[in-house]
Amino acid sequence: MNNYETKQEDEYAYVQYKLPDEELFIVGYLPLINMNSAHHMLSYACSQPSTDKPFWTGMGPCNGIQTIIHGWARNAPALTLPKDVGIAVGRNTPYKYIVLNIHYLGILKNDNSGNQLIMSRKPRKYHAGVLLSGTNDIYLKPKTHTIRTPFSCQYNGPPISIFAIRVHAHQWARVNSLYRVRDGEISQIVKGDPQWPQSFYPLPSAVEIQKNDYIVGQCVYDNNDNQVVTVG
Repeated sequence: MNNYETKQEDEYAYVQYKLPDEELFIVGYLPLINMNSAHHMLSYACSQPSTDKPFWTGMGPCNGIQTIIHGWARNAPALTLPKDVGIAVGRNTPYKYIVLNIHYLGILKNDNSGNQLIMSRKPRKYHAGVLLSGTNDIYLKPKTHTIRTPFSCQYNGPPISIFAIRVHAHQWARVNSLYRVRDGEISQIVKGDPQWPQSFYPLPSAVEIQKNDYIVGQCVYDNNDNQVVTVG
């Protein structure tokens, strides 16, 4: 952002950046933001932004092809991808723009929050991406603990290696977990606290996902409020 001023509390603001016509590989991220001003920040690679305005609110990030390339929350640190790994953008890809979305909490003036993307022109042996897994079917009864929201899917793509994981949930969440199920055998991928700084944390060893594997997970919530909390 460039001296951005929010118009209201709980504002979702977007800014776009047009990539140069080059073959580029994102190899790291340096968040320039603080959780005192923002709940979270998402970075997208897009074929086209939602508008030609430099800044906007109220609409989504992109028109056409889009993918999330980074997520930040709760003062998460910088991220560097492993050696020979990068996210391809620019020439010879559908992704010609970077769009940044910041969820602001309150009224701010002259805000310069952002996400510095570290790029290289050197081709990478391995291409990275973000695989989303979760649920928005959430119903939390008041004064209720250990509310489980399970989800699952069967993977139907080429083989991939999960080398880092970011868990995300809001203030009522206690723990998020994710598993791979292959031929009846269950392997834990991650079990994490969503109240920690929310960045992509490297796994001790990569987890291979193959076609027809199941990805199964759940979020566990505690609702100490006097009202129902719903999503979806």
